[in-house]
Amino acid sequence: MKIFSIVLLLSTLFTGCVAKRDISGKYMNSVFGSIEFYNDSTYYFEKSTYNLFSYSSGAWKKSASNFLVFSSDVKNVAAPLLLENYELSEGANYNSIKITPYLSDLDSLQDYQCYIFLDDEYYKKVRCDSLADMYVSKHFNDIYFKIAKEPLLSMTTAISKPLTTEKFTVSSTSGNIMSFKLFIENYKFFYEHFDNYVLKVGKKNLFFLDPYHNKWCRIKRMDKQKNIFSSFGKSFRRNPLKIE
Repeated sequence: MKIFSIVLLLSTLFTGCVAKRDISGKYMNSVFGSIEFYNDSTYYFEKSTYNLFSYSSGAWKKSASNFLVFSSDVKNVAAPLLLENYELSEGANYNSIKITPYLSDLDSLQDYQCYIFLDDEYYKKVRCDSLADMYVSKHFNDIYFKIAKEPLLSMTTAISKPLTTEKFTVSSTSGNIMSFKLFIENYKFFYEHFDNYVLKVGKKNLFFLDPYHNKWCRIKRMDKQKNIFSSFGKSFRRNPLKIE
């Protein structure tokens, strides 16, 4: 009993030390990415796998039992799709689709591609500056779009994931006449969304749960002076997102 009490006391003291230690600082792991936690409970994150780049910013907080959680500022990274008009033409053996794209900044629509999916299957690709009335002979039950950033002339080798719209279900497999407004928000292409992502707090380092091997992997604490972020990501850090 005495030995058990000593072990329990040491365990409590160790736990207390870990829980009270300063978490703010820079951490890096080649699989997880690079992240810096600030004293004001905000963070900045970057990950670069080959040419695929992503970043995130948001807030973090300590959790019970030596864990911390963080969530990104941007809660929805989907491409907003607004149904402007919908009619059903009885007896028609085709579908009419009109898409009007709106770009959030000064980029050109010719640098974006719209991939059309019918019943979860790829149908065709159309450059966003060429979207207009389309007549589709194929019958379908639902439709959604993926928007890819594919510049004709690129100043960087960084590649982003495409943005996906919500799925729209039609009333009939044919005879649908519909028009959409498609909003392309450029900053979302490289943004990584986190929702209460959990990290384990160690004596010095942090640990993330590898879902493929179901084990906690170390995110090494780095020196404060070490640059762990890319030059490409500097523009995002200089111009934080305005969440309205």
